[in-house]
Amino acid sequence: MASETNSTSADRRVCRGTDYLARNAFTFCRTVKETFSDNVYRQFLSIMDNFLHENAASGELVKRVVQLFYDSHDLLMLFEGMFPEGNTISVRADGLYVFDSVGRATQVIPREGAMYPEETEEKENVTP
Repeated sequence: MASETNSTSADRRVCRGTDYLARNAFTFCRTVKETFSDNVYRQFLSIMDNFLHENAASGELVKRVVQLFYDSHDLLMLFEGMFPEGNTISVRADGLYVFDSVGRATQVIPREGAMYPEETEEKENVTP
């Protein structure tokens, strides 16, 4: 039961912001916990914790979450709903792309066996 308490407090720490955003973020966290193994859930919380405590760039946060849930497009679309305005995920025949608010695209390429796949490929002139 102690791990559940720790996870819940981590969920709440991750889910700060407006009431709407907080409710959606908490729902997202709960969905991840209910859908995936404890290992994947802990990886997700670790990504979020690193973002909150190490002031990581939001673009890096998005890439890591997209890599973690690469094959879960419905979950990624729910995650996208919490992005700052202008940031999107695009599912295409050749893979997943993350677009930032100025239209720069990064193709997200999962790396098998890595906790946080680090490989990403910057692509120019890709439209959202």
